[in-house]
Amino acid sequence: MALKRAVDVFRLVDAEANLQMVAIFIAVCQRDGITMKELTTDLEISQSSLSRNVQALNDKPRRGKSGLGLVRTDEDPNDWRRKIVILTARGRQLRAQLSEAIG
Repeated sequence: MALKRAVDVFRLVDAEANLQMVAIFIAVCQRDGITMKELTTDLEISQSSLSRNVQALNDKPRRGKSGLGLVRTDEDPNDWRRKIVILTARGRQLRAQLSEAIG
């Protein structure tokens, strides 16, 4: 049950994390620098759900609660209209913990 172990490790960072948030984080771990558009396509989620979850993974506050600081969004250097999602140092640490947990 690799997925359950991954969710358990992620919930040590945020006990209220939903499965969609975990899936987004794992997708960014697999393709650091992935675009928001690629995430919506790959995960088959709406742009609004993706934006809300990426904001929660980011360091921006949400609903009076600090963001997790696991990712950041930047302009795509090849196209300023696109946003790319990149792991932060804290995100890379969690990726290592997840890799260890799921083998």
